[in-house]
Amino acid sequence: MRAKKTRAAHKVTTEFARASRTPGKGKRNHIPQTPPSLKRVPGLSPRGASKARHSSEPSAATVPRHHEASAWSEAHLSVLISHIVSEHHRFTFRKLSRLERLLAQVVDQHARNYPQLVALQVLFLNLSDNLTTHMIREEQMLFPYILQLEEAVERGERLARPVFGSVRDPIDVLMVGHEGMKAGLEKIQSAAGAYAIPLEGSAIWKALARGLKALEQDLHRHVQLEDTILFPRAVSAENADRYLVEV
Repeated sequence: MRAKKTRAAHKVTTEFARASRTPGKGKRNHIPQTPPSLKRVPGLSPRGASKARHSSEPSAATVPRHHEASAWSEAHLSVLISHIVSEHHRFTFRKLSRLERLLAQVVDQHARNYPQLVALQVLFLNLSDNLTTHMIREEQMLFPYILQLEEAVERGERLARPVFGSVRDPIDVLMVGHEGMKAGLEKIQSAAGAYAIPLEGSAIWKALARGLKALEQDLHRHVQLEDTILFPRAVSAENADRYLVEV
């Protein structure tokens, strides 16, 4: 039984790896476009969700607070996914790109007197790579399947079993990733001195601190929506006896 579970976990990880396309070193600032399977989701531009947000911060009107997150429990999963992609994923992609540039400038200007900035840069780039891979995996593999699942449930149709077996399997992998992100954010906050700026800190350093704090706050809202609402609702929708058939 343990060997069977290990093989299943390896299959999920392998399929996720195939689904994701992480930018190379020369394309770190690339903002992925929305996969074709998500372009039909209400609220996402046909040209890609990267066009959905023009501001650099989340919209207060569309990003729910912690106590408002329960409002999403009644929304269509397609609407919730649209919100996550357009409001959180695109914000994160843009913020990571901008913060990487700011951090490089701050390190160049201040690392001689503040060597901890080099460690902060390493932590940030590691988090950035993990986040980018994580979100691409969601958009290219998990979210399209959840949309298909919701449609099948609404129409009372049977849905072919996905390559990863059950929606629970990639969700388990992604939730482990969420815990890793939280740990990474804590390390970054610690290395950044809780985002405190020394008196001689430049305007760029101040902008970096504000940006890191905004990224942390948005990621907590983002993860909460997925862990407490989207993922449990997707698991509930997937009734193997009623809606799934082997292919």
